[in-house]
Amino acid sequence: MRYQEPLSLVTAPEMPTSGTVIVALMYNDGVLIGSDSQATDTTTEVRWLVRKIEQVKNHPVVIGYSGSVGSAQRTTDRLAQLNLTKNMFDKSDSFLAALDKAFAEEYTSIRSRSHPPVMFLPNITTGRSARFGPRGGVHS
Repeated sequence: MRYQEPLSLVTAPEMPTSGTVIVALMYNDGVLIGSDSQATDTTTEVRWLVRKIEQVKNHPVVIGYSGSVGSAQRTTDRLAQLNLTKNMFDKSDSFLAALDKAFAEEYTSIRSRSHPPVMFLPNITTGRSARFGPRGGVHS
């Protein structure tokens, strides 16, 4: 048997230190959504905990977001101010049009201030009211 030098170890590329992870699982009785809760100011390397999943008022609508926390919260507030009735949830076209309008208005507002765009991941659950659990999960 001949001696062979061990293969050199390959080092993994440096892992990113910031980013958002949002996971949604659909099952028979509803949807479970979870996310990380770290916000990072890349300029100062300051980190703090935030909610990245918000329920729109008392409606069965949950929004997960990344990017500018303030912009996402303003959009959630705008959606809460819309007259979202049960009828709108039954007619998904009018409801999605209301969502699109709120997102488009906030995106235009963000671009006019030269901020990076915000990615919104709307998730609509119908027929059940949603509420947040202690870790941000949505329970029916």
